Amino acid sequence: MSTPSFQIRIDLEINCAFIRHIGQMDVADVPDSFDKILAHPKFRKGINILRDASEAVQPEEYGYKYFQKESPQRVGKYEQAFGNCKLAWVISNPREFAIIHQFTLSRRMSEDVIERRPFKTIDAAKEWLNIPENYVISYSE
Repeated sequence: MSTPSFQIRIDLEINCAFIRHIGQMDVADVPDSFDKILAHPKFRKGINILRDASEAVQPEEYGYKYFQKESPQRVGKYEQAFGNCKLAWVISNPREFAIIHQFTLSRRMSEDVIERRPFKTIDAAKEWLNIPENYVISYSE
């Protein structure tokens, strides 16, 4: 297994878990990041998630067919653990945005309780998650 290409930070005051991906992502990074958040002492059910992949490259395996086939088993198990919340996925370019949009489309007919949306900017994601405009995301504790 490769070293995770992500960092996490949880801020309960604004009800958000932050995940930052850098470099080439592995298909295990998303479930691994969820596991890390669930094991974090600050985790609370219903916390929103901002996944910043603006400096990352999505795995080659990702695509609509992959998401339809694999997502129910890979990430469906996290729905009840996280509860009703929002997940904003920030993407840096049109190709990456299209990949994540395919994921959100593949999950629309599911019974997911996590509401997911891709965004092109951190500011747009923060607005959707009701994070103050001037809030600075820091990954150092």
